[in-house]
Amino acid sequence: MTTEEAKRILELVQTITEEAMERGEEVRLSGFGIFRITDRAARTAYNPNNREPVQVPRRKGIVFKPSSRLAKKVKASGYVPD
Repeated sequence: MTTEEAKRILELVQTITEEAMERGEEVRLSGFGIFRITDRAARTAYNPNNREPVQVPRRKGIVFKPSSRLAKKVKASGYVPD
């Protein structure tokens, strides 16, 4: 497969994922993981500079849950982020 073909496939997967998530559907990629939309409740956060409370409104978020296969490979790699 050429780089251009791979790029086109990834663009198609991204487009399909975006469209499915806009409809509120979860996207399962076998052996990779699941993307789904969550509803995040309104909350009070604190400004790290002055510790003043800030109201964060309710919003939707995206969650990715890796497949067990992917999680095992990452764990086995021994990678530790800085």
